[in-house]
Amino acid sequence: MVKKFLDERAVTYDLRRVGADRDAAEAFRARGWRLPPVVEIGEDVVEGYDPDRLEALLDGAGGG
Repeated sequence: MVKKFLDERAVTYDLRRVGADRDAAEAFRARGWRLPPVVEIGEDVVEGYDPDRLEALLDGAGGG
C-alpha cells in the first residue's frame, strides 16, 4: 500500500526488503523498528501505512 501511495504521487524512494536483504534487516532492527513498512522523510519516520501523515510530510518536504 505504501509503495502504491508513493508511486501514485511520483515520489522517488529506495526500497529495501528486510526479508531478503540481511544488511537492510540489521539496519531495521538497529533502529528499533518492529514491522515494515517504514518510510523516512527527512528526520521523520512513519511506521506502517498512514496516508494522512505521509501526505502531510510529503507536502512539507515539497514531495507531494
